[in-house]
Amino acid sequence: MKLRTFISPIKVLLLLMATFALWSCEVETTGEPRANILPETFISEVSPGVTTRVSWYGTDVDGRVETFEYNWDGGDWVETANLSETFPVDDPTNPYYEFSFSSLDDERTFSVRAIDDRGGVDTYPATVTTSPNTVKPETQINEGPTFGSTVGPDVRFAWSAVDPDGEVVGFEYTMDNVSNWTYVAAVDEGGVSVGERIFLDLAPGAHTFFVRAIDDLGAVDGTPAQTPFTVITGHQPYLVSTSSIVDGGGWFAGLDVSFSWSINVDYYQGQLPEGYATYALDDTTGWSDDGANMQYSWRPATSHSIDGDDLTAGSHAFYVKVRDTQGAVSRLQINFSAAGYAPTKDILVVNGVAPLYGSEIEDMFTDSTYWGGLDLSMVDFWDLFGSGSAPGVSTIPAANYIGGGGAVTPDIFAQYKCVVWAGNSYAGDLELWNTSPVYPFLLAGGNLVLAARYGQNFFSSDLLSYAGIAWREIGVSIVDYQPTFPGLVACTPAGNSYVDLFSSYGFNSGGGCTDADITNYDGSRGFTNAAGTSTMLFAHRSGAVVGGFGYVRAAGVWAHPNLVYTDLEATTLPTPGTDEMNGNFIFLAGRNYRLGNEEFKTNMRYILRNIFGFGS
Repeated sequence: MKLRTFISPIKVLLLLMATFALWSCEVETTGEPRANILPETFISEVSPGVTTRVSWYGTDVDGRVETFEYNWDGGDWVETANLSETFPVDDPTNPYYEFSFSSLDDERTFSVRAIDDRGGVDTYPATVTTSPNTVKPETQINEGPTFGSTVGPDVRFAWSAVDPDGEVVGFEYTMDNVSNWTYVAAVDEGGVSVGERIFLDLAPGAHTFFVRAIDDLGAVDGTPAQTPFTVITGHQPYLVSTSSIVDGGGWFAGLDVSFSWSINVDYYQGQLPEGYATYALDDTTGWSDDGANMQYSWRPATSHSIDGDDLTAGSHAFYVKVRDTQGAVSRLQINFSAAGYAPTKDILVVNGVAPLYGSEIEDMFTDSTYWGGLDLSMVDFWDLFGSGSAPGVSTIPAANYIGGGGAVTPDIFAQYKCVVWAGNSYAGDLELWNTSPVYPFLLAGGNLVLAARYGQNFFSSDLLSYAGIAWREIGVSIVDYQPTFPGLVACTPAGNSYVDLFSSYGFNSGGGCTDADITNYDGSRGFTNAAGTSTMLFAHRSGAVVGGFGYVRAAGVWAHPNLVYTDLEATTLPTPGTDEMNGNFIFLAGRNYRLGNEEFKTNMRYILRNIFGFGS
């Protein structure tokens, strides 16, 4: 809080009278003038460097500062009207050469004094002692073992430095011995001076790495960056597969297949040579040795694609082996089988809902829901949980039950034009989905319907791209399941449905769309949408926002790289490329066995007949 001082009117009057008396006396004085008060001088800035700049100013309480004088080391005074000067380092071409520094380490004293308008000279000049080498660069370690960490015998350090009064031109580093430094030139990386060094075969035990920067004046960082760490042996690279095809999975002959992997050596600061991964399909040359005989197929890669023409039907193995600079080897083997896709049968229904769901799943089979009531002559059945485990399976003729108790193999997929998969992400069905050749089945031209709760768990990045969707809300229970496509009917979920809602290219982006935002095939507005290669089939509508419909959250999608739809004129549909062979993929989010059997059956019948073209 600021305080105000109160002055009485009487005090004010007395002050005015005293001031007038002083003024009267000065006017009437005719003797010697008052003594001059000398000016004062101040140095405001010193910037040492390739050239040293000094700035100053002066004050004079009874007049004004007229000029200044300066000198170096007590020499002759030099007059100047300037408030700053720049002095070079031993540069004869500079007009201030006589005041220059003889070397980078030269330390000199600068003095400056003000002279006022009455000739008065500051008797106490401002002084500063400086050197071009005064400001030193600063160094920091950016990559390498962390302070006090335990690492392997091979380590890499990367560092950078800044210099306030110039630029960093080089570095000196050492491991353990601060009496023996090694110089390396700095590398400019986006305006920052950087450097790096890899140390190989460090002895087990404690070590400390030091690095210091050197600027263009020769100034050396007086406090080098340092990191202590401990070396132990016995580490090896961590090698994992990131492929769509998994160990024990399947593919189809004639299709391109890509394998990818990641290699992690960061946890022990290991190093990889320039060619650090060797891989092969069905070739075990050098696979079982200790890493010494790894001369074949060396490439600096973390992925490899195999041309479909080179992939034949049968069992295969893809091998990846990596070795670090210490010779530590890690191996990865992906076993898979391939089948030629030559479908002669219509529909395979795969049950992935565990038996404990009892009457809910039983009703789906006894009511012929999953195959839309189509004639059983068109349908076969596979149960992931084993023969006879699914309630209601007894209603399916034995001839239609072709097996189960595990993943669906490529040779089974290869026989069918369409697969209807009931998923639940529970009791192990997800693992069996992942080892079944679902994605390559679509690439080969097969049609697929996936109806599953926790849908995000069933989608690899490849399948997400194929469907053209991105997840928005996970595990949501919705109260209605509205059709957005002609011919489909609404469903009313019973109980918790765990629907994973999504957005898609061309619709339902940016937090939801309204009825008016969706464009039909013919250009009109409505709940039918075909954007590029995906179409919204079902949505949950919440909140009366626009026209009574509110926001639309997608719950069903049809991806149609090769569009087949019999109820609309071909001229109004997107035209697929002539060289495409990919199949249609439909995803229906949520617990399918709680969507109402009759409604779900009606929709499955429409999908299988009118979109996929089965039955009449």
